[in-house]
Amino acid sequence: MDLQVIDTNVLVAANGTDTHADKLCQLTCARRLQDTQINAVLVLDAQRNILLEYQRRVGSGNPNTPAKRFFVWASQTAPRLGVQLTPHATRVFAEFPPSEGLRNFDEDDRMFVAAAIVASQSGATVLANALDNDYAEHQTALREAGIRVDELCPQHIKVEP
Repeated sequence: MDLQVIDTNVLVAANGTDTHADKLCQLTCARRLQDTQINAVLVLDAQRNILLEYQRRVGSGNPNTPAKRFFVWASQTAPRLGVQLTPHATRVFAEFPPSEGLRNFDEDDRMFVAAAIVASQSGATVLANALDNDYAEHQTALREAGIRVDELCPQHIKVEP
């Protein structure tokens, strides 16, 4: 089974509210969440930072949305790999690559990259992204660090020159 790190924006896009994701993106993200539940192992950090981020963004709304179903599954019954992340003064997490090419990478998304780095020691790992440009903007440095990013909604990714 593949190891999956799911950025919170995938949940937000799947729900289709408070997002600029088009219908194709919403459907693609909802399918990825469902596929992860059936065919993959979800990577979460032992400190629960990722689950807390999911909870903040999914909220307590309709329990029948793709994101809410995924969150409940992830927090209760998910086949998951728990990884240990170590706080770091400048990189946010010690496991986040010290690469100069990632110096400007969004600090809020560093937990997903750090989790993917640690998980990759256990097997093939994919980081799923829907809407954040920073993965595409830093794709070379991420690839050099061994991170494989699956851009679910490339139509929404705008890379600044």
